[in-house]
Order: sequence, then structure tokens, then C-alpha cells
Amino acid sequence: MKTASVDTAKNDPALHQLLESCNTIQSSVHESGTIAISRGEAGPLRWHESCDKKIAIARDVLLFRITLQMPQTEDERDVVQVVLSRSYSSNLMFDQILSTHIDGKPARPTNQSMHRILDLHFNAIHSGSTVVVEYQMRVDCNAEPSLVAVDDLNVLWSYRSLSKHETLRKAHKASHEISAPHGVVSASNSAHVKSSVLA
Repeated sequence: MKTASVDTAKNDPALHQLLESCNTIQSSVHESGTIAISRGEAGPLRWHESCDKKIAIARDVLLFRITLQMPQTEDERDVVQVVLSRSYSSNLMFDQILSTHIDGKPARPTNQSMHRILDLHFNAIHSGSTVVVEYQMRVDCNAEPSLVAVDDLNVLWSYRSLSKHETLRKAHKASHEISAPHGVVSASNSAHVKSSVLA
């Protein structure tokens, strides 16, 4: 009986190139530093949320960062109370809050998170303040790869005190950027430079 040798992956340039391409794609997807950013505005507040990965893969851990800004008013007397609510897909499970800062100082919000819901309460956010919340989620072990959504954040607010000069209807000034721990890789959006929102 005559036998014939079959080229292995090492001897087949086309197959070797295909395997290399697949490995590169898989590596770049899993280690993706590309950030999806959603920006919004509710009353006197501006916010945006970012994630360190754009694609969620089974058993992965995703790091999220929410930045909420209360623009500066002329006499700095505006104070609001805020509720941040975030729901998740069935493939994501809430893991833990890593840090919460207001103007760069550690803060303790009321946290009522349960599995797929993040619910944070802030009793007093003063004019010019910047709130930064970092938390992580886990991807279900049976989940299919999917894009990470960052547009499910609801911001509810109400005034606790209001500026006496509110009737002047002067535009809010952009507050100065305030440093806060950066546990999540982030990027800035040049289209929002004027608002000085931290990324």
C-alpha cells in the first residue's frame, strides 16, 4: 500500500497564515482598549460612561467608569440630589464597586445593587462638583461575544437648594477638571472639550 505525506500546519504557509490571523484577531478583541462612550444630559447634570473593553467575552471582567458633572453656577449655590440607575443584559452580572469620588475625595453613596441593577444615591451634589464611580461587571460563562452597551444609565435628580440668581438665566460655566483615581483606561472626546467632562 502506497502512503502519502500530508503537510502539517508548519509546512502549509496558507494554513499557518490563517491561524496567525485568527490568533491576532482573538487577542485584539479580548484585550481591546477601544472604549465605547455614551454621553447624556439631565437637567443641570452632564454625564458619560465608559468601559475598558468594547466586546464582552464569556468569563471576562469589565471595568466601567461613570462620570457625572454638575456645572458651575455663578454664586455656587445650586445643590441637587441624584439617583444613578443602571440595568444590564442577562449576560452581565454586577460584581463590585471599586471606588466612588466627589471632587477627587472618597465618597459613600447609598448602594442598592442587586445582580443586574446598579442603583446609587447621592444626597448632595454641589455646583461645580464632579462625581466619578468605577465598578466592575462579570460576563456569564455561557455568554456569546457581544458589544458592550453603555447607554442604559438613567439619571434622576431634584434640587435641594437653588441659586438666588437663577432668574438671570445665565449659562452655566464649565467647571475645572478635577483629578480622580483612574482605575479604568479612558479616552477623551474632543467634541466635548468645552464642557470639561473627565474621561
